[in-house]
Parts: sequence; C-alpha cells; structure tokens
Amino acid sequence: YVDKCGTNKYFYKNNTIHFIVSADAQCTVRVTLSSSIQITARLSVDINTFYDSNGLVNFVDQMCAFLGITTDRLKMVGVYSGSTIVDSVITPTLSSPDDASSVVPNSAATVADLQALAAKISSASSSDLAGLPNFVGASATVNIMNANGEVVNTNTTPTTSETSDNTKFII
Repeated sequence: YVDKCGTNKYFYKNNTIHFIVSADAQCTVRVTLSSSIQITARLSVDINTFYDSNGLVNFVDQMCAFLGITTDRLKMVGVYSGSTIVDSVITPTLSSPDDASSVVPNSAATVADLQALAAKISSASSSDLAGLPNFVGASATVNIMNANGEVVNTNTTPTTSETSDNTKFII
C-alpha cells in the first residue's frame, strides 16, 4: 500500500476492498458497487516470460480488441503461476466516467451486455486471440449486484480450451 488517502486493494475472490482513510479533512473515499464479469484466463507460458514480454499490456489490448470494449473497462486483479493465470474484471459501460451511479446495476441492458461478453470470453479460442499466442482458454462469471451491494445473480460460463490439434473441450 501507499500511505495516501483513497489508495486501495480489491480482493475479487471475496468481494472485499481495503482502502486508506486519514484524519485529513480533504480525505474522502467514494465506494461504488457495480455488476461485473470475473475472468480467469490460462496462458501456456512461464510467468516470468509473460512479464518479460509485456504480457499485461498485451493481454489487456488483445482481450479488449476481441471483445470490442475500451481498455478502461478491463481491470487486472491478479496474475499467478501455474502456466500463467490472469484474473481480471470487466465493468459495465458508464454513461459518464465521473458518475458511476449512472449505471443501474441490474438493468436489462447491463445484464445483457455482461452476459454476451461472458459468453464470448468463454468460447474464445487461440485463433480468436491470435495476439496472445499462448492462450489456452478462459472462464467468465457474471455477478449482478442489487442496490444493497448483494450479488443477486451469478452466472458462470464453462471454460472452453483447445488442444494443440484445435480439439475443443470444456473444463
């Protein structure tokens, strides 16, 4: 952590956030809950090679291009070894970047957008993401939040992966 008001760390696996608040009168923190897609992608590359080859930027650029979304919607939340596992979150489109309340968390349009993106992620193949040459597969979980911050609908799509001969299988 950096000891600055508002600095935060989000733990997506249990939907908690730690943030810095100080006694400074100028220190204000705004927390907004929103629906999202949790993504776990597997790449068949050593984690050191992933970082050495600018893997985070490449992953964000390639995934966003494939999904047709802007890069500000994809948040990287973790990279782990075991091949390389990239965890990220996609947030809904905001009407105004400064007004997160402009998104109704479980509006029909938001839910439909997130579910369509999740389906596309889960069916992605290495040929769809040619810019990620070591892409094996991904799974996506859509979390729909209500106004109280409770998850009211979780929809997990199965992971589709490919073998070297392009045979698809479900994980």
